[in-house]
Amino acid sequence: MDSFSEIAGISINKINTLTNLKGLYFISSDVDLNNMDNDTVNSIEISNCSVANIKDLNNCSSLNELNFSKVVINNKIIFVSDEDELDKKYVLKNSSDFEYLDNIEILSIRNIQIEDVSGFLKMDSLNSFTISKGSILENDRKLLEESEITIIEKIDDE
Repeated sequence: MDSFSEIAGISINKINTLTNLKGLYFISSDVDLNNMDNDTVNSIEISNCSVANIKDLNNCSSLNELNFSKVVINNKIIFVSDEDELDKKYVLKNSSDFEYLDNIEILSIRNIQIEDVSGFLKMDSLNSFTISKGSILENDRKLLEESEITIIEKIDDE
């Protein structure tokens, strides 16, 4: 994954000092959220990025909305490409890091095939989950709905 910038360490510390920050948008970057701790940010969108330490978003007490599209996360969401590169896709293999994000009410994971929902089921506040159409197995969808999580399916935007 090509990235335009690296956001970590000093950059995250600077973000933590912004007391009027309400939303963050990361695009085409390597993002390490280690020590992320901003109490005013309520929405984060991450697109076309490589991401590390999403568990640290739990330190952001006002964060209630999280949006991911085409991301790679520490061997949890991986990028898969076949030999002729016609079938390129992102696949969520392990959702365990999400279980720590208890403040998140609205979660969007788009342009990513979802193979594991166990971490989402353990999120205390999750009530709305937007996914790409056809990106989740029917049994997993039922498990989420039985946990009173509303599933919203949207067609991928390329």
